[in-house]
Amino acid sequence: MSFARCNRTRKLLLLGACALCGRLVSADMWRIVYEDPAPDVNADHAAGPDASAASAASAPTAIDSYQSSHATVASLIAADPLTDIDTFLPEFGLAYATASPEAAARIEALPGVQSVTPVQQEGMTFALGIRYAFTNASACLRFQRAILPSTGFWLDHPAIAPNINRRLSKSFIPGEGLQFKTPRNQGDSFSHGTWTASLIAAAHVGNSGIRGVAPAAELVLVKVLSDNGWGSDGLILKGMKYAADSGVDIINMSLGLGPLQDTKSTAALLTAYKRAVRYVLSKGVAIIAAAGNDSFNFDDANDQSVYVPQDVKGVIVVSATGPKGWRYKPTANMDRLSYYSNYGANVVDFAAPGGDIRSMYADSEALCYVPVIKRKVKCYQLDAMLGACCYTPEGGYGYRWAMGTSAAAPVASGVAALIVSKLGHHVPPAKLEMCMRKTAEDLGEKGRDASYGWGLVNAGNVVDLRDCQQQ
Repeated sequence: MSFARCNRTRKLLLLGACALCGRLVSADMWRIVYEDPAPDVNADHAAGPDASAASAASAPTAIDSYQSSHATVASLIAADPLTDIDTFLPEFGLAYATASPEAAARIEALPGVQSVTPVQQEGMTFALGIRYAFTNASACLRFQRAILPSTGFWLDHPAIAPNINRRLSKSFIPGEGLQFKTPRNQGDSFSHGTWTASLIAAAHVGNSGIRGVAPAAELVLVKVLSDNGWGSDGLILKGMKYAADSGVDIINMSLGLGPLQDTKSTAALLTAYKRAVRYVLSKGVAIIAAAGNDSFNFDDANDQSVYVPQDVKGVIVVSATGPKGWRYKPTANMDRLSYYSNYGANVVDFAAPGGDIRSMYADSEALCYVPVIKRKVKCYQLDAMLGACCYTPEGGYGYRWAMGTSAAAPVASGVAALIVSKLGHHVPPAKLEMCMRKTAEDLGEKGRDASYGWGLVNAGNVVDLRDCQQQ
């Protein structure tokens, strides 16, 4: 049965993956952390579906009871003549405000305020890529709704246009719409949001394009980074809340910040993400995040090194794999841990294809012809992944190879969407993770290991999935 004729049921939310390369501290924007508004459900997430469901049921009540005390603190902040409130997130016990240093000090002294720290605007670089495989299902699968917070998007790119829910898609960047606009100082039309969206849900458009892991998934696109690649944790957290409130099944967070030193600001940032993750899980929405592209070993990290959201319990973290020179050797190992991927059994839950270009060191000049783009490229690029990305008036909409855990996370999210579709109903986050374990291919050391977590995600195993009971 054709994928195009499948009925869509629920929706999936995707966030764009990225690695942070620099930061610019704004002296005017402050992150205000209040008393914790609700019980911690993150620990329950690992305990299993029943514990997670019980916590999810109790969390909204606790959040509701917090509103009156939060309103009191909010009114005190708003009353300060040198403070301009930007965002209140009462469900997270957070606020973001523009204030003078003197006003920030006064706010920190208010009853119920735990910390006031400067907000960092982050400069981001993207390293993407993916290898994916198709499976032949005997029945039409119903795909889910995905939400993708990232930069802007080429909304009319044929790879993703058919699957975008434009009513729910939203930009949180002041003065910028969802549509990607090539930055003048960049001169490159590569859209990270378009790329990651296509990896999970590129629609089948024949021989002229690509197809994503879940080619009938409905995409909710959320812009939390400017087209220049800049953003703040406040915008990302707003995007997460919007996702949780939009009825999605999965949030793909192809983004991250770290390693961060253990400072007061880092502690506040980690608290903010913990509360956001707790809220999202309480809404029954799973979070899948890229592990990061720093070759960082989470198992060797100490309290001085923190990644967000990767170090937050309850987030499903994905490392990247990739081949070396498969163009020359079709039997090449496709499942090696990519040289750039972060790893560590304490944090990584699964691995997924993300691409690798180590073969360029053996032969960086050889060219290979690629029919889908009708031109030759460096052969080593074929160890990465082709995705929708770009637009120029002369060439129209295009595709490009790249690599990174930014790609691995959407692949895993696509497999998760197939699981939800296969089971035919909403799947709570803890149960969804158990299903991903059951369908993953256990590579490396038996059980959970540093490179692959519980294993390499495998879409083919979803076809025969019946239940996800722990064995």
